[in-house]
Amino acid sequence: MGVFTYEQFKQRQKQIELKALIALAEFGNKPQQYTACAKLEKMAYPEKEAKKVYHNQEQTLEDY
Repeated sequence: MGVFTYEQFKQRQKQIELKALIALAEFGNKPQQYTACAKLEKMAYPEKEAKKVYHNQEQTLEDY
């Protein structure tokens, strides 16, 4: 086995997290399923989360 680069390590870590979230979404109890599905949605649609953050920052700046 060769030396892993940082990017390969992070990619492998994401793969493991994804498999764990899918297992929880399928076989976990209701709160675990809900949390896992929410995290999977954030991973699937990162631009949606980015828009939320940008919108919240914009509102915060307008408040001042």
